[in-house]
Amino acid sequence: MCELFGLSCNEKDRATLSLPVFRERGDWCRDGWGIAHYDGNRVIVKREARPASNSGGFLKAVQEAKSNIIIAHVRAATRGNVCEENCHPFRFTVNGRDWVFAHNGGVHGIPRHERASGETDSEQAFHVLMDSIEEYRLQKPLRGVYPGIKKGIKRILDDFGSCIHLNILMSDGTLLYAYNHHPNKPIYLLKRQKDYGGAILLTTIGRFTDEAWVKIPKDQLFVISRGELLVNSTPILNV
Repeated sequence: MCELFGLSCNEKDRATLSLPVFRERGDWCRDGWGIAHYDGNRVIVKREARPASNSGGFLKAVQEAKSNIIIAHVRAATRGNVCEENCHPFRFTVNGRDWVFAHNGGVHGIPRHERASGETDSEQAFHVLMDSIEEYRLQKPLRGVYPGIKKGIKRILDDFGSCIHLNILMSDGTLLYAYNHHPNKPIYLLKRQKDYGGAILLTTIGRFTDEAWVKIPKDQLFVISRGELLVNSTPILNV
């Protein structure tokens, strides 16, 4: 099964201790890796269709990824070939804003989206979600991104039923969003206090340090800004 890692900081930082631990999951998730970080408003995504645990490119990307937001993924393929186009995180630019998205789980039966460059169910779900956000916001002038994301997730859940396993990390460069809808794969959160302010780490690989990791509640959308939790929603299925 794929694995996720996310970081939100009050100032630009690197995950040079955490990401090498995350990299070890490349021994099991051997079908690719990706790391995304932001340089201003522009997202930089590095990906390879090879195990992170054997990749010097992964370690180089870790050193280069100094940012307020970092999202990383190691892939165990369930749909689509082993190729760079099918490696997470996926990127999409809308209204001049760079979005990135990484997922583990499965969205069975989702059709190929016209914008998709790869074959994964994850990338198709990303584009359905982005379409849903824009459709929601265009209905009325005073509609925001956060409720649009909730509506988009609800649309995926409604359209593809009980077989969905949907863990998501996504960002627009300002906020980091996390969502857990997987019965066997929780997302863990750790709050750290840095000398520059707060930092929050998120991962699906479990409590890999002795610190006070907590499981985020299932089916709630978490919104994180610069290392601080802003919002955790009511359950999405109740939207």
